[in-house]
Amino acid sequence: MTSTDDDTTAKVFADVLDFPIYLSQLDDRTRMWLGPWRGWDLATAVVGTGITVAGVHYGFDSGYAAWIGVFGLGLTGLATHLARRMPISRPSPWFRMLWLLNCVVGTRRRAAVHGRRDPWLSPPTAVVDNLVFTRGGVYAEFLLTGQLSGMIPYEVKRTVARAHRPLVRQLPSGLVFWGMSARIDPVRMLQRMLAGFGHQPDWVREVRGWEDHLHRIPFHEQVFGVRIPVDAGTAGRTATGALSRTARAVIGRDHDAPATLEAYRAVVEEILGRIPEQFAAAPATPRQIHWLYERHWTRGALDRPFPHGPGGPSRLDADDFACVPADFDEGDRTGRRSRHPRWRRLPPTFAPILRIGTAAGDGFQAGLAVAQLPRHGLAFPRAEILLAPYDVDVDATVDWYQHVAVRPRESELLRVDRAQRNLEDQAHHLAGRRASDTDLTRRFAAAEDYLAGLNASQLERAVESTTVIAVGAATAEATTRAVRQLRTHFAEELDTVLACRRGTQIALWQLGHPGSEARAPRSQFTQPTTTEQWARFAPLVSGELGHPTGILLAENLATRRRAPVFVDLEGSTDRRGAPGMLFIGAPGGGKSQSCKRIVDALLKRGHQASIIDPGTMREWEPALAHHGDRVAVVEPTGGRWSLDGLRLFPPEKAVEHTLDHLLPMMGLEATAPAARQLRRLLRPDDRVADSLGGLVRYLRNLGRTEYAEYAELADALTYWSEFDYLRAMFDDSLPVPPIAEKDAVVWLTADLELPDTGEVEQLHLYRRQSARARAGLAIYGMIAALTRSTYTDPRTRRPGAFGWFVAEEARTYFSSPVGRKDALRIATQGRKEKYGLLGVSQHAEEFDAIGAQNLPMRVITPFKPTDRGYARDSFRRLGIDPAEYPEVLDLRTADGHGYAYFLDDLGRAGLVDLLPPVQPELAAAFDTRALDHRPAGVAP
Repeated sequence: MTSTDDDTTAKVFADVLDFPIYLSQLDDRTRMWLGPWRGWDLATAVVGTGITVAGVHYGFDSGYAAWIGVFGLGLTGLATHLARRMPISRPSPWFRMLWLLNCVVGTRRRAAVHGRRDPWLSPPTAVVDNLVFTRGGVYAEFLLTGQLSGMIPYEVKRTVARAHRPLVRQLPSGLVFWGMSARIDPVRMLQRMLAGFGHQPDWVREVRGWEDHLHRIPFHEQVFGVRIPVDAGTAGRTATGALSRTARAVIGRDHDAPATLEAYRAVVEEILGRIPEQFAAAPATPRQIHWLYERHWTRGALDRPFPHGPGGPSRLDADDFACVPADFDEGDRTGRRSRHPRWRRLPPTFAPILRIGTAAGDGFQAGLAVAQLPRHGLAFPRAEILLAPYDVDVDATVDWYQHVAVRPRESELLRVDRAQRNLEDQAHHLAGRRASDTDLTRRFAAAEDYLAGLNASQLERAVESTTVIAVGAATAEATTRAVRQLRTHFAEELDTVLACRRGTQIALWQLGHPGSEARAPRSQFTQPTTTEQWARFAPLVSGELGHPTGILLAENLATRRRAPVFVDLEGSTDRRGAPGMLFIGAPGGGKSQSCKRIVDALLKRGHQASIIDPGTMREWEPALAHHGDRVAVVEPTGGRWSLDGLRLFPPEKAVEHTLDHLLPMMGLEATAPAARQLRRLLRPDDRVADSLGGLVRYLRNLGRTEYAEYAELADALTYWSEFDYLRAMFDDSLPVPPIAEKDAVVWLTADLELPDTGEVEQLHLYRRQSARARAGLAIYGMIAALTRSTYTDPRTRRPGAFGWFVAEEARTYFSSPVGRKDALRIATQGRKEKYGLLGVSQHAEEFDAIGAQNLPMRVITPFKPTDRGYARDSFRRLGIDPAEYPEVLDLRTADGHGYAYFLDDLGRAGLVDLLPPVQPELAAAFDTRALDHRPAGVAP
C-alpha cells in the first residue's frame, strides 16, 4: 500500500517534477572527467576553458602564453567551483538573476487610472455586479463561508476536507482563493450585541457600556472568497479556455453589451451551482470588491472593516477607485534615501520589501511564498496550513492568496512518466553516489504515490497551487520583524519554507491582483498534488466559535487575532439544541464570574432566572444587587417566604406537585394507606384545606374517632411541621414568593442537605437519611417544579421570554434524583418550552444524566495540574478527545485571564479567554474571590 492510501498526511509532490539534472557519462563506457556535471558548472568550465585556450593561442608569440594559461585555468576552476555551489532547483538560476536585476532597474512602478502607469497594477476597467473587467481577463468574485475547524473530532475534520474537493474538481482552472483577517467595525459589534433586543433599555445600557472597550481594543474576523475567471467559460485558464478567450477577442465583444453581460452572468450562475452548499457562496457586491482592491493597495497603511451585507452601487468604473494613484517602490529605495547619507543612496537596495504609497499613507508590504512543504507531508487532520499565519502574534496585517491551476489527469500522468524516466536516467549518471541514491529513492517513491493518487479515481485532477502570505505594516521595520517571525514559525512548527526574496515583491503582489496573476512567478513556487491531497490542507477553514449575535462571552484564542465569541442562548430553539450552558472546572478558573455575566445579561434582555445558591457566602445576592427589587432572595429554611405547594402551584396542579415531594419526605409510598388518605383529603372537589398548615390544623381538630382513622397521617404531618427549617412548608401566614413578577429569584440553600441517587433508589439507604436530607430533597424538588411551572405556563411566563434555571455549585443538586430528572427534561424539552439550564460544577460527571447527545454549550476551565487523569476523562466526556488534542491537558490559569475551552452548540470547540464585565462595579460584584470586600451598599 502506498502512502497515498494513508489518510494521516496531506502531501504535495514538488520533488517529483523538480530535481537537478546531472551528467557524468557520455555513453555506457565513457565517463566524463570530473563528473558529474550540472548545466551551469559544465557551461562555465567549457566557456572558461575555451576562452583560456583562445587566449593562449592568440598570445602565444607575446611571451605571456604561460601566464594566460595559468590565470585562465585558475579563474575557470574558481568560476566552475562557484557554479557548482549555485542552487539550480526552484527558484531557477534564471529567475534568481532576473530578480537581482529587478532590484536595480525595476524598482519603481505606478498604478493609476490615467496618464503614465503600469496597467497590470492599476484598477479594473469596470466592475458590474460581481464581475471584474481587467486587462488580463474577466473575473467573478464570490464570498465563501469558513468551514468547521478548531478542536472538533478528527472524523468531522475529514468530512470538512472532503467537502473542499469539488472546489477544484468542478470549478474553472485559474481560480484564486483568498483569506483576510479583517478588523470588525466596533459599531457592528454593538449591533450584533443588540440584535433582537434593542427594545430592552437595560440591555441597551449594558451594550453602551462596552462601547469604549470595543473602540479601544480591535476585534477581527476571517473573511474568505474565491476569484474565478469567467471569460473562458467553465474551462478557465486552460488550452480550451484560451481558444474561447481568443475567439471573444477576435469578435471584439464589449463588456457593456447586454449579450456579453448575460453570457457572463450565466457562467456565474453555473459556477454557483457547482460550489458545495456548505460554503454558502454569495456573489460579492461592487462595494466589497472595492474593499478588496483597497485592502491590497493599502495593506499596512489602512485597515477598514469589511463591508457586510448588500448596499452600494451596482457598478464601478476605474475612476471610482479613490485609493489610486499608488506608487510602488521595490526594496523601499525612497526610504533608504531619506535614512542614509548621500554616498549610501547610489547602490541599489536589496531589501525584500515593497513600499506602496497611496493617499491613505505609505504601507510596507512583503509577500512570502510557500516555497517548500515537508517531503513526508503534514499530519492530517490538523493540516490547515493557512491558519498558521494567524498563530503568530505580529504587529502587522496578514492575509493570504492561493492561485490554483487544474490540469487534466491524462496530461499529468504523461508528465510524471517523463519525470520518472528522467529519474531513471539520473540514477545512471549518479551511480555510486550514496547521498544521491537516497534522494532519488525518495523521489521515485513520491512519484509512485503521485501516480497512485491520480489513478485512484476518474474524477481525480492534478492541482498546482501557489500560495502567498501577504504581510503589511505601517513601517518597514515592523514588516521585516513580522516576516522573520512568520518564517521562523513555519520552519519550526510546520517544517515549511516561506520564501521572501528580494526583487520579487511586485511580482508576488500581482498574484492577488485580478488579471495580473499570470505575471507572478508561479512556476517557481507552485506545489503539485492531487485534488484529494489538496483538499486535506483545507484552506477555507475558520476557527470561529459561537454565534453571529448575542452576548459577548469571550475572546476566541484559536488564532492570535483577537476574535469575538457571541452566545445566542435564545436562538437554541432554531438550532435544535438544548438551551443553556454548563461551566465545569476546578475552583478559581472563572466559572462563576462568567455564569454571573451570562445571567445578568439574560435578565437585562428581558428573561427570568431562578438561581440555586448552595454556598455559605451567598455570592449571588451581591452579584444581582444592582437589579434592585426586581430580584427576590428566598432562604427556604429562613421562614420568611412560603414553600407550601398547595399555595404556590395552580389549583389544578397543586395537589399532585405537593404530593410528589411531600410523600418521599414523609417516607410514604404512593400507594400507602396514609398517602391515599392525604390524596382524598386534598382532592379539588372536596378539599378540607387550602394549605398544609390548614391541613395540620384540620387533623388536630378532628374528634377522637375521626382522628383515629387518620392517626398515622396526622402524626407524620405533625412531626414534620415541628421542624424549624420546614416552617416555610407549613406556616400559611408567610407570603408566597413573587416568582412570576420578579426578574430573578435567588434560592439560598446552604442549610439544606440532599441524598444522592443511590441513597434514594435503595429504600434501606433512604430510610437511614436524616430528616434534614429528606426535607432538602422535598424543598429542592419543590423549587425545580415551581420554577418550571412558573416559567413555562402560558398564564404566568413572560411573553417571548425565556426562563432559566441556574444551579451554582451543582454537585449536590445534580447528584440527586430531583436534579438529574429535571436536567434531563430541560435538555430534551427546554427548546420547546423556552426553558433553559445554566449549571456550574467542578465535576463533569455531575451532568451525566443529561446524556452526551443532549449537552448544551460547555465552558471548561483549567483542571488542577495533578488531575491529568481526571482531566483526560472529563474532556472526553464533554466532547474533546485528548488523544487527538493533547494540549487541552496543559491549560492553566493565569492572572488577568479567564482561559477556558468553549464548545458551542454547532459542534465547534476551541480555546477562549472569558471576558470580565467592563463595569468595575460589576467586576467586583461578580468576583467570588473578593466576597469579603463587597461594593458599598450591598447587603451581606
